[in-house]
Order: sequence, then structure tokens, then C-alpha cells
Amino acid sequence: MTSPLLILGVSIFILAHLIPVYAPDFRTKTMDRMGALPYRLLFGSIAAACLYAITLGWQTSDPLFIYEPGQAVFHFMPLVTATGFIFLASAFLPTKLRNVFPDARMIGIGLWAAAHLLVNGDTRSLWLFGGFLLWSLLAIVGNHTHAAQKRQASAPQTHKPQIKYDAIAVCIGLALAAGATALHTTIIGVSPLPYAG
Repeated sequence: MTSPLLILGVSIFILAHLIPVYAPDFRTKTMDRMGALPYRLLFGSIAAACLYAITLGWQTSDPLFIYEPGQAVFHFMPLVTATGFIFLASAFLPTKLRNVFPDARMIGIGLWAAAHLLVNGDTRSLWLFGGFLLWSLLAIVGNHTHAAQKRQASAPQTHKPQIKYDAIAVCIGLALAAGATALHTTIIGVSPLPYAG
């Protein structure tokens, strides 16, 4: 059985992060009323509490297996995950990739979540990684609404995209993927490369 803590943590985390996308006026009014710093502290506290609930819920869940991933998909996971990390890194740099894909951050999160769904067929994984995949898709759709496009069009471009930043993003993404792979067994307790053994 999937822990209610995991379900609650994932749900609140996603809803909180969708507020700026689907309710920007509410976010702006709340920030104006509270002040930018208190708002960010409250938001960060909620996110941290959700991550704690997710971690505890993951550890206390008794997963039910819905499907058994085929051995072949394990060969695709490192590639998909590494691509996700590259998109994630490019979202914070003036890359040409981000210029083509303005939703690079959410694409990266979506690829990371999809990669984990490829190799995990249990209920707690479906809740966690399926939830994050849903969040990325909803955020991408929301970012392409008329209001979001209007906000993006009015935002000043501080740095011109340059290919050198794409190269840096690739290096950072691959380094993050390698580090995550190396630490996965120690921190999570599950090898991300079961076929290697």
C-alpha cells in the first residue's frame, strides 16, 4: 500500500508549484501582501515539508507491483536521465537550447520522471514519478497560455544565447547524471544500473 504521506506530499508539492503558472495574479497579490521574502520563506518551507513527507512516505510504503519493466528499458534509462539533466542545466544558462525550448527546466524534470517510470512498475513509483511527470506536462501547457506568453514576451533578455553555454550545460548535465548514478545505490538503496551487475 502506498503511504498517504507520499500521496499528500506529492500532491501539495505539485499544487504549490503550479500556482505561479495557473494563478499568477494570486501569487503576485499574496507576495505583495506578505512581502517577497516572507512569501519565499513560506513557499520554501512548504516545499521542504512536502519533500520530507515524500521521503518518509516512500520509506514506509509497501509497494504493489503493477507491471514488470522489460530488461531492455534499463539500457534507455541512463540516456533519458542524462538528457533530462542536460535540459535542466540549460534552463539556468543563456543556452540556444533554452531559446528553442523555453520550458527546458520542466522538460528536464519530465524526462527524469519518465526515465524512472520506464524501470519502476510499483505503486509508490507511479505516484512519485507519475506525479512529477504530470507536473511537468501541466506546467508546460500552462506556460503556453496567452497570459504566460505575454509575461515571457515582456521579460527582458539579459544574456544573448551562445553555443558555449550549451557546451557548459552538456558538461554539467552529464556530471550530474554521473554523480546521481554513483550515489543512487548509497542514498536510495537501489542500483540504477541493475543490468551492469
